Amino acid sequence: MEFKLETVMLFFFVALLIISIWKIYVFLPNKELADDDKNKEATMELERVMEESILALHVEHQELNAMTIFEKMQSNKHLDKKHFWRFNQNRLNQLLELYKVENGLSDLSEIVKKLEQSH
Repeated sequence: MEFKLETVMLFFFVALLIISIWKIYVFLPNKELADDDKNKEATMELERVMEESILALHVEHQELNAMTIFEKMQSNKHLDKKHFWRFNQNRLNQLLELYKVENGLSDLSEIVKKLEQSH
């Protein structure tokens, strides 16, 4: 029985492709990590802390910008620093934009008005 070179090459190519796909699949994460701060519950908790911080800054008549909100959130006693150890300025910016989009708002002053109405 004689095999052509193309047939042998095709067989090894398919075999190695199957092995490669299997190895990639094995190493893909398939369960939620304990310190995942991007899931829905963690995002809702961060939003709650963000709302508290924005209202506190407004009551204290401090300047409202992303940096002061970030600093206020870092000092908030309800922020679990072990769980949100990756929380940074960029994550806050993403959170603010998500909050604006979900609530149809355009800037921080509208967020403050919405929070005052709801509290």
